[in-house]
Amino acid sequence: MRNRLLCTNAQISQIPELMRSLNTAKRRKLEAHANRFGCDLVLYPTLKRLTKQRIQTRKRVLQLFLQSMQEARAPVRVAFDKRGLDENLIIVGDWFLVESFTPREEGYRHTTITTHAPTVLKRIEAFDRQFDKCKWLSPEQAIHRLDKSFRMIRRR
Repeated sequence: MRNRLLCTNAQISQIPELMRSLNTAKRRKLEAHANRFGCDLVLYPTLKRLTKQRIQTRKRVLQLFLQSMQEARAPVRVAFDKRGLDENLIIVGDWFLVESFTPREEGYRHTTITTHAPTVLKRIEAFDRQFDKCKWLSPEQAIHRLDKSFRMIRRR
């Protein structure tokens, strides 16, 4: 069955706030999971066509996450790699993966979510191969690297 959303004009103005609150809740759940079980994170900070305020906001959110991960109960490793621009990928344990390809000149690509075990395993193995080629940093080291990266972005 297909889901449908019908909104009145008054409700449409509330959608951005609803999306923000859902994204915040999702981010907090993922953060709690990472704190408990650890995570490997691949970043490549480049923020074209964003205002200074939006760049600062993204930097602050990333740094707050990394600060909270300094006290994580399991290892948190951060790698900076240009291949991180190719897609947005979230893999939670071996339960599911969410894959979203970043915008291209021809437009956005869709996001897929799967719990199909062979597919999840294949993406875990590919991620691990990519991650193993990177020099990874602790959350504290990554915070310093972000400072440096964002200073370079502001100069462009």
